Amino acid sequence: MSISKELLFENLAGTASIYNHPKKQCLEIALHGVIKEHDYKEAFIRLTQELVQYQCSQVIINNLDLKRDTLVERAWFLAKFLPKAYKCVNSDHYKAAVVSPSNSIQKMATQVVCKSASAVGKPVDIQFFKEHTEALEWM
Repeated sequence: MSISKELLFENLAGTASIYNHPKKQCLEIALHGVIKEHDYKEAFIRLTQELVQYQCSQVIINNLDLKRDTLVERAWFLAKFLPKAYKCVNSDHYKAAVVSPSNSIQKMATQVVCKSASAVGKPVDIQFFKEHTEALEWM
């Protein structure tokens, strides 16, 4: 069974994409390859805009093809992106499905950042998945 998705954004470097999954009422950010700090921030700033537009509190973070991001980017995600996203999308329930990277070091880094998400602001129901289809089904 195929669920349609709509491409909302793709950066010039091809390292970040944002999709709307209308039937699941969620957005997805997909990170690919080695992502540079500027591209990382651009993608998450755009995600904030899309979260506001769709008034969406459910996100798939698809890091399956992510080869590398940096500690600086992860710190920015927790210190800047999440507080702004929480402020922009007021909800009693936030939900994130994380498709873990295949790279084991990136996988550990992603888990640490995601588990810190609730400490930054509001409670988030987070589940980790090996496959995109599993994450989408959980939504």
